[in-house]
Amino acid sequence: MTSKKDTKTRKREIVTVAEAKRSEKKRSTVAPNIQYDRVTQKYIVELYSGMRDGKAVREHETYKTFQEAKNRLIAHKESIRKGKRPSANPKMTMGECINEFIGNARIERTTARGYRVVENRIKTTPLYKKRISTIRKSDIDDYISFVQIHTDLKNCTINKDLDLIHRALRYAVYREYITSNPADSVEKLKEERFEPQPLTVEEMNLLRQAVEQSEDWRLIVPVYLGAYQGLRRGEIVGLKWEMVSFEDNIIRIRETITQMGGEIIEKPPKTEESNRDLEIFPSVRDMLLRYRDYQIENNLYNEYVVVNQNGTHLNPTFLSKKFKEFIIENGLREIRFHDLRHTFGTRAIGAGVNPLAVSGAMGHSNLSTTLNIYVHSKALDGSKEVNNGLRGIFG
Repeated sequence: MTSKKDTKTRKREIVTVAEAKRSEKKRSTVAPNIQYDRVTQKYIVELYSGMRDGKAVREHETYKTFQEAKNRLIAHKESIRKGKRPSANPKMTMGECINEFIGNARIERTTARGYRVVENRIKTTPLYKKRISTIRKSDIDDYISFVQIHTDLKNCTINKDLDLIHRALRYAVYREYITSNPADSVEKLKEERFEPQPLTVEEMNLLRQAVEQSEDWRLIVPVYLGAYQGLRRGEIVGLKWEMVSFEDNIIRIRETITQMGGEIIEKPPKTEESNRDLEIFPSVRDMLLRYRDYQIENNLYNEYVVVNQNGTHLNPTFLSKKFKEFIIENGLREIRFHDLRHTFGTRAIGAGVNPLAVSGAMGHSNLSTTLNIYVHSKALDGSKEVNNGLRGIFG
């Protein structure tokens, strides 16, 4: 037996768009499954996806024009015709999707913490509260525009946001919350290419003299380890005395310290190649022996090599900040702390050391990283050598 409600639904009057706009009704049906809202002046599409657990699955989306609404309805029907299943969670928002993805992903603690930092940025934008079943590529493009207008974030940081959005939506497809990932066709932004700023031999000598004169071991030790051993910032502040063997003349890199969202995290190196043994450079060995004696005399000797005046290990961010301040105060060329590592790589390549050996010492995961960053530094020397040869031919 047909109910009165069903009869009324089937006999719902369909009017033209012009009539709907003149009507006193708040909403008028202007096509099957499309209504016009006179108050918002937008078109509402009802998307029927079938039955799930004995209940009809329906979603509603809003569009500015009648043509957009029609196109969406046609695309939805085509999707159903091809056998794509209805959404299992049509009301899930982007924020809820990100939270569920991070909670279920098999990732390291530092990665999860980094995702939470990114999530906090996304949380301030309209995309965060939008239902994933309604998100389209244009919404993600709008997100990029929103961030570029309202923040001073660099493209590399925005790309991290896009990466999390893509991963979360890919997770939603896997869980059958949505049928496709709208972020698949979103292109990442072109990132600003970082140019290493290695110190010359003369500049390195000036820096070394300046930090020695400062008598601040919080700078002396990191500068030596960065410039003469090629260690990363996290490897320096995470280095422990038990990993320094004066008998074998070896430094063992087994741990690193990173800062993520204000939290200090100690962890193993990210790649197997970063997990390495290094011969101690002569001047580094002399410095470390002097420093160990200083620590013992001042009751600062504990498990960490580089420590604050109270004996605790350095904060990575503090090291970078203090190094920058020191450079400026002493009138030296402004570089990042990481450029000490670039100085190590550049000077080694310039001295004719095999790039494969440099790659191993620096803990690069592949040789191409070393070649891309440092071999170009030999271009000027090569150009000079070529010119000298050509002068004998062309005069």
